[in-house]
Amino acid sequence: MKSSHAGGPLSEDSGTIPVFRGSAMSHEIPETERLRLRAYTIADEAELFDVFADPYARRFYPEMADRAKVRAWIEWNLRNYDEFGFGLWAIELKVEGHFLGDCGLTYQEVEGRRELEIGYHVIERERGKGYATEAARGCPSSASGARRARVSALLSGRRIQRPVW
Repeated sequence: MKSSHAGGPLSEDSGTIPVFRGSAMSHEIPETERLRLRAYTIADEAELFDVFADPYARRFYPEMADRAKVRAWIEWNLRNYDEFGFGLWAIELKVEGHFLGDCGLTYQEVEGRRELEIGYHVIERERGKGYATEAARGCPSSASGARRARVSALLSGRRIQRPVW
């Protein structure tokens, strides 16, 4: 697994170039053989909207039919990068540079506890090609500063918890 360094939350005048203001983002973002993970930018809004546009994705994320919610999703991740040094990373194919979706770690409230969760969202036409699994395998290393010994995921209504470091 290779790594590439990332930027972070956007300043008012930075356009699409991420610039982290906080000190949390001090480690590397995972990269795999086929995929490049990177920090979101506001410019990803239209492509992220497409990730949540199909009926299957809308079953779980109906609010993402609103472009303002998609932008808020990106802004939430920019804050996560700044505060924790990780969040959901935009996924791109290395060779072609196509946007595929996102994958990463976020804190979620689960049964009254704050849990570190690994999540992913892949555009419909690219599902079933192993991209989510490949991206997810590299994500625990991006949270090396987190004070948690396990990561959770919700699979088919069942919460799975595994130690990762």
